[in-house]
Amino acid sequence: MGTPTINPAYSSFLDFVMQKATPEDILAYQMPEAEQQRIIELLEKQDEDALTVEEAEELQEIKMMDRMLLALKARALDALD
Repeated sequence: MGTPTINPAYSSFLDFVMQKATPEDILAYQMPEAEQQRIIELLEKQDEDALTVEEAEELQEIKMMDRMLLALKARALDALD
């Protein structure tokens, strides 16, 4: 699996995390339940076109974090090969 394209500004951070955690640790990471519920709430409000400006910004930040986590997990998978 190739690493997804991500902003180069985050690349050194991902490398740092890869050095501090094992690939297995990274692959096992799950977002806490409360945070998962918040994402569901924001996505439902988005579907209803009911997000506030602050909530839209929060959801955008979560999407970027999710993209970074995806890239990190891809690197962890590559490291196990």
